[in-house]
Amino acid sequence: MMRAATSKSALLTWAMIAMAGVSEYPGGPALAQVQPQPQGSTQTQNLQPQEIAIRAAISKQLDAMNKGDDAAAFAIASPVIQQMFVDPRTFMSMVERSYPQVFKSRGTRFLALSATDGRLLQRVVIESDAGTVIGNYEMIEIDGIWRINGCSFEKRDDA
Repeated sequence: MMRAATSKSALLTWAMIAMAGVSEYPGGPALAQVQPQPQGSTQTQNLQPQEIAIRAAISKQLDAMNKGDDAAAFAIASPVIQQMFVDPRTFMSMVERSYPQVFKSRGTRFLALSATDGRLLQRVVIESDAGTVIGNYEMIEIDGIWRINGCSFEKRDDA
């Protein structure tokens, strides 16, 4: 069962990410106080099961990237993203080249999960030695499993 529609915007998001790099974005005062948590931190108090599962999928992909497990990281991408990048190594090469903050992250902090234009977006502060970004992960559920259907990144002011 697919709950969020797969759209051309998801393909364009990853394509723009791969070609353009991280966009500048003023994080604002609320984000300046966000402290990333160590990789694998659960942060699940008072969350709905859907939010817990979405956070787990994103955390699992970031953990796989940190471990260099291309296949595991690629498996969490939606079929649309997998088709776009063809194989795990191509996908991971793009992430490593374009997004070192995501490729080797050291901490995350989950922000709001929101529904926009029929899409579920999970915001995540991602911290690494290469800097700090805010990821906007588009999530879809396929056969009861949450997958990442695209992501855009904003650079934090203080990064």
